[in-house]
Amino acid sequence: MIKFMRGFMGSVFKTNNYLEFGVLTGIQRISRESLMSSFNNPLVCGIMDKDFVTSFGFTEEEVIDACAMYDISEKYCEIKEWYDGYRFGGTNMYNPWGVTRYLKNQEPEEYWVNTGSAQIMHEVFYKADDNLRNDIAELITGTPIMMFLEDGITFPFEYVKSDTFWTMLLNTGYLKPCNGAKKDRFAAELVNKEVKNMFTRYATNWFSDQQPSISETILDFVEYLLKGEAEAVSATLNDDLLNNPSSHDFIMENSYHMFIYGLLYALSGKYLVYSNQEAGKGRSDCVIKPIDKTQNAVIVEFKHVKKFRPAT
Repeated sequence: MIKFMRGFMGSVFKTNNYLEFGVLTGIQRISRESLMSSFNNPLVCGIMDKDFVTSFGFTEEEVIDACAMYDISEKYCEIKEWYDGYRFGGTNMYNPWGVTRYLKNQEPEEYWVNTGSAQIMHEVFYKADDNLRNDIAELITGTPIMMFLEDGITFPFEYVKSDTFWTMLLNTGYLKPCNGAKKDRFAAELVNKEVKNMFTRYATNWFSDQQPSISETILDFVEYLLKGEAEAVSATLNDDLLNNPSSHDFIMENSYHMFIYGLLYALSGKYLVYSNQEAGKGRSDCVIKPIDKTQNAVIVEFKHVKKFRPAT
């Protein structure tokens, strides 16, 4: 295969007198392309580079114009929440597949994440170590992770906390650089609601697989929460739910946050669950907002007590 690709790449892109300009597109740059010595001098335009940034998706102006063309300008904010968030070379971009499918169906769904296999997300929860899972928890709850951008990736790699793993998530469209990110060390976060929903779903499935017997207890917990029964919420959480997972799964406040946020995924369809949503001069850990305006909303605040102090 290497022999064939060496000849193919060399004859098409390097020694071809009839080709003025050629473009190869892909998701992930693979290390050691110099093995193909006939094709060792491409100009690589990565996710942090400014070259061709508007060629990878829709700009905000294009999405606004498309909404006006389809007479759904009032739904622009919903499109932005679900399909905006990609950032190439510092330029904000929208997912073209998600936007075009929304324009056709005019309903938000996980259009892009369902176009291919999400095996990587399955493996990250079932093969990763505790540190990486806790970093995933931070991402789900709205806290960016710090990373370096790797120029290339050599497969296979281990599912441990590493810049190689974060670089792969960045290049495959799950993460985006935060505003002002440079090429050295920078903060990255989940791109939008579509991706966050997928991460949350896998987190929920992982917790359920660890302790499948707690599924009915989860439904009880959610019902108590919605009814405002504080004592029942506290008892169910402390006596049942938190006693099931390993203590190693709860290392910091974000671990609890991801756990509860995963439980609240059971509300999908009837409620909207927001994590770390800013309001006024602060932000709440979780907001449970009913689609039916006649139902109650719930605001959840998490506190991690490192050392128990009995009341005096």
